[in-house]
Amino acid sequence: MVFMDQSLVHPEVRVFVSVWLNGILPVAAGAALAALTWPLARRQAFVLGADPDSIPHETGFQPRRGFCVLLGSALGGLCVNFFAPGVQMWAALMLGLILFVLAWIDLDTRLLPNFLTIPLWMAGLLFSVLDVFASPLQAVLGSAAAWFIFWLAGALYRLLHGRTGLGGGDIKLAAALGAWLGWPQVPSLLLLTATLSLASWGLMAACGRTSRMQPLGPSLALGGLLVLLMSA
Repeated sequence: MVFMDQSLVHPEVRVFVSVWLNGILPVAAGAALAALTWPLARRQAFVLGADPDSIPHETGFQPRRGFCVLLGSALGGLCVNFFAPGVQMWAALMLGLILFVLAWIDLDTRLLPNFLTIPLWMAGLLFSVLDVFASPLQAVLGSAAAWFIFWLAGALYRLLHGRTGLGGGDIKLAAALGAWLGWPQVPSLLLLTATLSLASWGLMAACGRTSRMQPLGPSLALGGLLVLLMSA
């Protein structure tokens, strides 16, 4: 197959295509895909057995969907700003959107479904082959370290308090983030997750809702995204 010599393409056309592919399109894709997050999270919440009364039902203009679109656009803009155009930028956008979906589902159901956490885990290992964010060795060690640390924390909590503190979904999500970020970033992931979780608990305490069990998934997802951005 014969390809057109790029030297024959007008420079302004090349600039336009570059800006579109590496600037406008990721922001638009983030907004469009994030708009699907709310119905996906709602549907998955019912599948996982959440109380329908605990999930807000919105008609007409949907503030939560509008928030999803704004957040998706912001995520696309961050990926454009922090990551090199190409595989790295689009991989970061994919990771951020899946983390967003997982956080939303966990907030509504206190569950992190395997159909998202396990493929995310595998994707982190596969992208490491291309050295997108971490080398294969860093990804494997990061995944193992994150899994073991969160499993140990959950086992100690269960031993001390006689009830489950960390679910299997939290441990799988931690392992997936360890694969994406690599073992050098695991301490930062732990620190940010703990900080965000304590901040969330403090906010809920201020609202008089400390008796309600707080999901770890949103703090873990946001912590992982922040570590990814800081390591870019």
